[in-house]
Amino acid sequence: FGQTTSEPSLRAEIGIRLPDARQLDPRVFPFEEQPKRGLSLEGANAPLLRWQPVSMQRKTTVDSTGRNIAVREELFEEPLRLPYAASLSDYFTQRLLYEQRMLWYRTASQSVYAAGAERAGRGGVDIDIPVPIKSKAFSQIFGGSSVGLNVQGDIRIEGSYRRETRSEVRTLLNRGANNTFKLNQTQRFTVTGRIGEKVTVNVDQDSERAFDFENNIKLNYTGFEDEVIKKIEAGNISLSLPGTRFVTVSSTSAGLFGIKSEMQLGDLNITSVASQEKGENKKLTLSGGAADQAPYRVEDYQYRKLTYFFLDTLYRRQYRAYASKWIHTYQPGKQISRLEVYKIADESDPSSIPGVACRQPGVDGFGRPIVVDSTEIYRGFFKKLTPLVDYYPEPTLGYIRMETPVNEGDVLAVAFQDTSGRIVGDINYVANSDPTQRKEIVLKMIKDRTHLPSRDPNDTWHLEWKNVYSLGSRNIPEEGFEVKIFLKSTAAGADQEELIQEGQPARSFLNVFGLDETDRSGKGPPDAFLDNFPAIVDRARGELIFPDPRPFDPDGGPFGATTQVGETNPNRLPATLQVPTMYDTASVSLINAASKFYISVKSTNRTSTFQLGFNIIEGSEEVLLRGRRLERDKDYIIDYFSGSLTITNEEASKPDAQVEVSYQSNQLFQLEKKTILGTRAEYRLGRDSFLGGTIMYLNERSLDQRVRLGSVDKGPMKNFIWDFNTKLQFRPHFLTQALNALPLISTQETSTLNLEGEIAQIIPNPNTLNSETTGDGDGVAYVDDFEGTKRVTPLGVHRRGWVQSSIPLDIFNDKLTITFNDGIPFLDQRRALARRGRLSWYNSLVDIRKIYTGREVNSQVANTATVMNLAFTPADSAGLFEANRSWGGIMRALSAGYFDQTEAKFLELWVNGKIGRVHIDMGQISEDIIPNNKLNSEDLVPRNKLLDNNEDVGLDGVAGNDPNDFWDVNSNGRRDWGEPASMDDFNYPSVDSRDFTQAVIQGTVNGTENSEREEGGPRPDTEDINGNSGLEIANSYFSYLVDLDPTSASNRKYRAGGSDSTGWILYRIPLVDTVASKNKPSLSNIEYVRLWVDGFDRTTDPYFMQIAEINLISNEWQEIGISTQDSTLTTFQKNDAKFDVTVVNTEENPSYSSPPGVVRDRDRITQVRVKEQSQVLRVNDLRAGEVAVTQKTFYQPLNFVNYNLLRMFIYGQDNLGQHFTATSDTSAV
Repeated sequence: FGQTTSEPSLRAEIGIRLPDARQLDPRVFPFEEQPKRGLSLEGANAPLLRWQPVSMQRKTTVDSTGRNIAVREELFEEPLRLPYAASLSDYFTQRLLYEQRMLWYRTASQSVYAAGAERAGRGGVDIDIPVPIKSKAFSQIFGGSSVGLNVQGDIRIEGSYRRETRSEVRTLLNRGANNTFKLNQTQRFTVTGRIGEKVTVNVDQDSERAFDFENNIKLNYTGFEDEVIKKIEAGNISLSLPGTRFVTVSSTSAGLFGIKSEMQLGDLNITSVASQEKGENKKLTLSGGAADQAPYRVEDYQYRKLTYFFLDTLYRRQYRAYASKWIHTYQPGKQISRLEVYKIADESDPSSIPGVACRQPGVDGFGRPIVVDSTEIYRGFFKKLTPLVDYYPEPTLGYIRMETPVNEGDVLAVAFQDTSGRIVGDINYVANSDPTQRKEIVLKMIKDRTHLPSRDPNDTWHLEWKNVYSLGSRNIPEEGFEVKIFLKSTAAGADQEELIQEGQPARSFLNVFGLDETDRSGKGPPDAFLDNFPAIVDRARGELIFPDPRPFDPDGGPFGATTQVGETNPNRLPATLQVPTMYDTASVSLINAASKFYISVKSTNRTSTFQLGFNIIEGSEEVLLRGRRLERDKDYIIDYFSGSLTITNEEASKPDAQVEVSYQSNQLFQLEKKTILGTRAEYRLGRDSFLGGTIMYLNERSLDQRVRLGSVDKGPMKNFIWDFNTKLQFRPHFLTQALNALPLISTQETSTLNLEGEIAQIIPNPNTLNSETTGDGDGVAYVDDFEGTKRVTPLGVHRRGWVQSSIPLDIFNDKLTITFNDGIPFLDQRRALARRGRLSWYNSLVDIRKIYTGREVNSQVANTATVMNLAFTPADSAGLFEANRSWGGIMRALSAGYFDQTEAKFLELWVNGKIGRVHIDMGQISEDIIPNNKLNSEDLVPRNKLLDNNEDVGLDGVAGNDPNDFWDVNSNGRRDWGEPASMDDFNYPSVDSRDFTQAVIQGTVNGTENSEREEGGPRPDTEDINGNSGLEIANSYFSYLVDLDPTSASNRKYRAGGSDSTGWILYRIPLVDTVASKNKPSLSNIEYVRLWVDGFDRTTDPYFMQIAEINLISNEWQEIGISTQDSTLTTFQKNDAKFDVTVVNTEENPSYSSPPGVVRDRDRITQVRVKEQSQVLRVNDLRAGEVAVTQKTFYQPLNFVNYNLLRMFIYGQDNLGQHFTATSDTSAV
């Protein structure tokens, strides 16, 4: 850096001077921050002054003696400085001095910074034009010649670059390096300005605010006193029309964005507004300190589920016996003296124990509990629950109440002893401290995993209480509490509160259901009010308890009648009104359709604080007490953000007080656009008299392209209203004189006479959406457009969701004799395994238009779809069986929410392949992949559901290279004849590499050994695919079959769409078309799905097929069945062979075309035309006089008041090509 001239006496130095080497310390500084010189909030950590590399790592270690400490710095795993080493005592001394110095440094820096900020004042940039604007027009308009702005805020720009490579994780994409550059800009500023004396500007913007309505812009123009234009507001404005009673515009409408003007011509005042409404108008009425709320409605099928359980059917029968009103009888010798309650748990839970739960345990010859009933068994792990914390027992009546409802898929089991000494379950179980040595506990099951309706009286289904209903809240005060039961009206009339039978007096349904047996004093006859007995109403918990376990389908005879088993029936419900469906089926649609009653609950909660909802618009509230407006911060306190309103005026808490609160709240998501235009003119006739007129126009537009009848979201609408009102006040002196002329009356007060009048008319149009297709121009709403009637339960095609399958029973039952050279036949397991071919499954991407040929795509939507590829190589056993008898399969478990498929009608598959057969099994399927009746898992005991070191050895539990490891079927530790090689080595090369095809053929893409680098992260491979810590071995399932050969009968029968040109075919299989049913399966218990293939001829090369979707299909419109006209449509029989409901659409069915004039909707964001879909009622051999009915249940009543006609597009064609035709117009509602 030095430079010297030729003259030795002249010398100049340019650059920087290096510090004295004696001041440099080559050792690592022991603490995170270096001491700083000067005062700075950033110091050496400022971005341009960093003293150390970003990639440097500090490592602090303590030696084995625990007395010395060392600090090292490394850069790219290489030493950067000499390590610092010291004793712990010296280190602590230096640390204390260091912390004292840094504390002083930070305190001093902050104080200096704060002082500087205070001197800076409000900050920002002041912009003032020093030279006045010399324009007379400018001065007249703006009231002056000066202009000034103050701008405060900041703009921040952040840029980041990211390079991502995927070398360890295997996915369906071969992405290589992924480079992304991200730029974020945030801005926060406020602007206040003035133009002359009339115009002010206020802007408050912040891009980081959560909601757009928090940003404000406002421009005000205020005219001089003698000018016509008094005020103009633009931006966020408010509107108040105090002179009108009918046209209130929410009294004070503050949630407007637009322009408002106020003008005055003599005594004529004109207010005009043109704006968009951003807020939502709301109103709350308070009576005596309690909010008036709509009654809480509970449907008859909405009982409190999975909370109350009987311990035995004995106690359920005993519960229905009453000694007197609401006093249960019980058997003294059957009271519970000891009780333990268990719930299933993960094996990884340290407190869990192995166990087996059955419907009714027995005892062996030594008095030990054993399993004697095999109809319902669950084997897994259980956790003991804590009494008075997890559950509350009732030992006298033999039931428990759970603190929180158990989950649908949980198993609840008990062990107890009664006062007679009878023991049920292993009440004396003591767990071994060593988890590997714990024996199974035997328990009585009171709730099974599936929890489905059953007609077997001994089933656990009947141990759950179905007679407890929530009242909507807890700690309900007695004052204002009222419960009613209503029978739903089937016609246009009102719902019935009383049961009316010919020849009998009317009785309230409270009395019919045994909830009203006396008056409020407890001595008189029923009074149509709920009796206040703890046995039927618990206001603290907010529960209503019916006396009968099945209140809407009671057992036994009339009230008080004793049956042979000593039961009494406190229910008088006639058989014609009973609803057994809610107790005997799991179908939600059937239960909803059968519903006949609902419970109405009214309650009040007196308080001074009320919740109005979040984000109240400031100043929009109006609080009226008996018509008098209350003042904020004096009579009430409001928090606009949280919506908390506290009434401080004591008069509002009086029982007869009426408080009305009108307010506006910002809408978080405003999809509708509301425009308000209006003018109010008022002419003053004197100090207290005026004539006024108002016209208002409201136009509300919606993003929805169709209005749906009964939808929560309002459709497009227009309202026009005009109003004329007047107030005239006179002071007739003659009235004062007339009163003074009366004896004993003398007054000096002026008499006044007030006359007020108002007339208004609204011209509404509740639906401005018309239909060009039908020619209806007076508003069209859809009861159902059938676009969303198809309900899809996807089974998924992601490869990680599927595992190698267990052996189907069809393979076990095929008694094909296979012998080896020693003539000894294989066991069934080995026979089935010998025929198992090699099946690989993996994902790839396919052009979505090859599958759905009618779907439109562009750059805004996905152009590809993920499909599952199956590569199958049939097993070769030297001619011992034909290649088409070889099979291979995969399976998966479903989540508990998918178990109930009672409403599903079809199984749909999108398949690309023309060779082989596809089998689908659904129901309860064995998880025993290696057929040895024990749980095979990489997760070793004690299990923690994590892949620990040395556990990634494959499902067989044997570490070794293929083909040396094997499936030990008979668990003898050695490989016997017929036990197959595991072939479980994992290898997933890049999809585009040459090695990938070979990996698919060899099956290593689905290997389980050394698969910790699999997509999704390391996890132990296990046969416990449903994650319940046990091995499910039950088989009870439906089987379906599709032959992919286009010439086969089943292919033609089930083909429902697709294209031969692309090879993708949609198969739709009715769920009634099972090829086999194993062990009485039920559609209400579909826990597993297995897909397996067979029917391939050669054994040399693999066969390939692709699957894009596997779905279970149901419909919002459910088939009620077939009836005859003579039955008046009340008795139906389901016959899916004659009648079923499905759909067709423009994407899946190339032969389908939309009805004439119907135009496919276009997505507003992607601009892609969406599919158009129609409902199909498929009828076969419907005979004369028969009627096929389908029904959709709406969850709220539909209002047809504003409509006159009901139209429907219908296309029908029979086998002879003849079409259905309408002989007359039947569209009138």
